[in-house]
Amino acid sequence: MLRPFSAGVPTETVVDGYAPYWHLMFNREMGNQSFAAGIKGIIVNIFPDEDEPSGPTDRFRDVALEAQYQYIGAVHTFTADATWMRETRDWDASFPMGMASNASDKLRTFKANVHYYWQRRVGLGVGYFDTQGDRDMLKYGMADDPSAMGSASGSPDNRGWIAELNYLPLKDTQNLKLGLRYTSYSRFNGARSNYNGFGRDASDNNLLFGYVWFIF
Repeated sequence: MLRPFSAGVPTETVVDGYAPYWHLMFNREMGNQSFAAGIKGIIVNIFPDEDEPSGPTDRFRDVALEAQYQYIGAVHTFTADATWMRETRDWDASFPMGMASNASDKLRTFKANVHYYWQRRVGLGVGYFDTQGDRDMLKYGMADDPSAMGSASGSPDNRGWIAELNYLPLKDTQNLKLGLRYTSYSRFNGARSNYNGFGRDASDNNLLFGYVWFIF
């Protein structure tokens, strides 16, 4: 039913059958404060070649723990959240085809964010992210192109910080938001410096961008 919206978009992943997803949350509200914690996950089989959706598949199994705390006052609003996820990848199709160095590997991701709003108009946020996984030269290894984002060590490890400043200029509504976000990498594809073997450092991927968010 939604295929017309993706017309012209290259297909990179083809799922075999269904991708069951589950999510269980506990929520507690205490006046102007609330706390939530939960667990979620997904199991999906994916064909390694999007042009030939048949035969063996690779299996991905994700399990994640998450928690969030929020305080909403007349002047101050504060939110903190954290997520830890563990993904198991079984390369049942890619490994025999020589597309993966390991028969299976794992990827672990941790994310945490803190946001503060003053009078629900001026906001400041700080986030931390850390991804660690098994080395795999065929999946993450460096390419021949010096500008490529590959890893000389075959590592998918990434780590860094995100800082964001935003402003809601309309006093009586929150339909419009202006923002500025900066992402700083202390580790990219397994290293702080020369991560792709061509002299590219993790800090070369630092990014600053502004945005306008509007809803109606």
